[in-house]
Amino acid sequence: MTDEFTDIQTKLHVLKQQFYTDLPARLEQIAAAGHNWLNASTPTAKSDFQRLIHNLAGTAGSYGFHEVTTLCKKIENALRTNDSNSEKSIQQWMNQLLALIKK
Repeated sequence: MTDEFTDIQTKLHVLKQQFYTDLPARLEQIAAAGHNWLNASTPTAKSDFQRLIHNLAGTAGSYGFHEVTTLCKKIENALRTNDSNSEKSIQQWMNQLLALIKK
């Protein structure tokens, strides 16, 4: 049982490292989708942005990146409410996400 647990822990560690390695590219893709949404460059811009943010929120939480998940959920909720302050708040949270990666 201990060997099996160690094997699972090792595999999880590898997945977590891969997630962390891929995170800057994912955030770049999300930032581009956010830019498209702000500029309404495609009919699906908002849903594309929401999907990418939602996926990152779930994956980040699974690997223990709770700050990333929290910011993504704030962005998701703001996209749903569509109030007048949403765009500014979303931009601030995206900047915070990008800053987390630079740490």
